[in-house]
Amino acid sequence: MAGSRLSRLALRTRWRLLDLLAATEEVAPGPPVRALGLTFPGPVGLAAGFDRCGRLYASAASLGLGSVEAGTVVAGGSPWVRPLRHSGAALRGVSLGKGPAVPWAKAEEAFLSAWRKHGGGADTLCLNPGRDCPSPERFAAVIAAIADAETERRPLLAKLAAGWPDPLQAAATWVAAGVRGILVSAEGSGDPEGVLRVLRRGLGSQVALVSVGGIRSARDALARRNAGADLVQVHRGLVHRGPALIAEINRAWRK
Repeated sequence: MAGSRLSRLALRTRWRLLDLLAATEEVAPGPPVRALGLTFPGPVGLAAGFDRCGRLYASAASLGLGSVEAGTVVAGGSPWVRPLRHSGAALRGVSLGKGPAVPWAKAEEAFLSAWRKHGGGADTLCLNPGRDCPSPERFAAVIAAIADAETERRPLLAKLAAGWPDPLQAAATWVAAGVRGILVSAEGSGDPEGVLRVLRRGLGSQVALVSVGGIRSARDALARRNAGADLVQVHRGLVHRGPALIAEINRAWRK
């Protein structure tokens, strides 16, 4: 019960922060980036988990963001993700998961249910295997199920967390199953740039790499770009520094 109260307090605090961010003065956009077959208005995206319901989408352009990823959302009990109203500004992504209580034997059903409930109107869909995925091959089956159902052929990404014994093997398996991009999480990684370099060499230039985690300055963002990332996402760095972080990265990326 205490954990539930703490979660609600953290969520309300984050919502308040969202309102404050939306009220800030405009941030100059970054240079457009072509990735996943789409044109992102800037290289900086908002990571999933910060804005679960996509509340910042309407303010994303004024914040200098190129994209906002809502979620991670699951079937049943998930927060409602707002339908997209295209304004030609930031792109909208949705991160989909299955929920920790759902066994992997029912993973396809859970992901498809989340996709049907929350995927409408998104420009990109990111599939999050969570922390309990038994193997890259098991998640590849989930990816294939979503890819088969995705008649609009919107670009799919898969989240690659630190801890996989062979990150390149996992990512390559997921690309073969139907994703066009890998969201590379640096949380828990001792060498995020090294992982990006391995993935870029192994996957080639046609697979988009999005780096998230531990980006608190333009130097961090440029290091990820130089290691092979096409785009970056911010989360905790935005909590600590606010829109100034986005502006700093956009300026550096433009140069």
